[in-house]
Amino acid sequence: MDRITILQKQIDKIEELKATKYFSPEFKAWKRKTRSLLENVFKENSTQVKDFDNIHYFPMVTSTGMPDSYYQGVYCSGLDDAKAILTSMLDEVQQFAPTPVNNDLFSFILEVLHNFYNVERQLRNRYDHRPTLSINDEYDVQDLVHALLKIKIMDIRREECTPSSAGKSARMDIIIKEIETVIEVKMTRNKLRDKEIGDQLIVDIERYKSHPDCKNLICFIYDPHGFIVNPEGLVKDLSGSRGHLNVVVIIKP
Repeated sequence: MDRITILQKQIDKIEELKATKYFSPEFKAWKRKTRSLLENVFKENSTQVKDFDNIHYFPMVTSTGMPDSYYQGVYCSGLDDAKAILTSMLDEVQQFAPTPVNNDLFSFILEVLHNFYNVERQLRNRYDHRPTLSINDEYDVQDLVHALLKIKIMDIRREECTPSSAGKSARMDIIIKEIETVIEVKMTRNKLRDKEIGDQLIVDIERYKSHPDCKNLICFIYDPHGFIVNPEGLVKDLSGSRGHLNVVVIIKP
């Protein structure tokens, strides 16, 4: 289920919650799930998450003798505020949602990258130990990825400049304009591990966000020697949407 659908379901549930109490398990579960969703969509400490956190469902000032109806009224008013704010966020997400891509081509690219190591390993085992392509750095990775993509994609661009960021510009590894997708290739080495790779990709993501031909960024990290200690964490931290840019991180083998 996509994030737009999930967010709409959370909004739709608000009217049902008005029949419950502010301390009910249903409300607590809804609030927790909604906040987690907002963190996933907009990231922790974003303006959107802070706006959601600032909604009050309980009186800021209380005194003895206040009727239960007063507490319920404040609770329902808070839910109305939540509905208005979440609806505004939903409009924001829909407005800046990543451009739909040709699913067949996009799936083909992911399949190539997920099976890259198998291809590279097979090339090392040629008949009679004949010379072959050796993968020694990320340029070798780029060349082999480019060759494999040619099976299905003819128009593949190389080495185009990205817009400048902080006075610097970068070179895009592989761009497929047909589906507005860029493949950024990294290969780990002794001095290029988790932190260094992560820092580089954070800068790359910011650059690609402003490029008109990049709506989908695939970050392919080739790690044949296992220098990435926590690949799952790196994938989780960097994958996801950044405004109109959809980021996919793949670490292999």
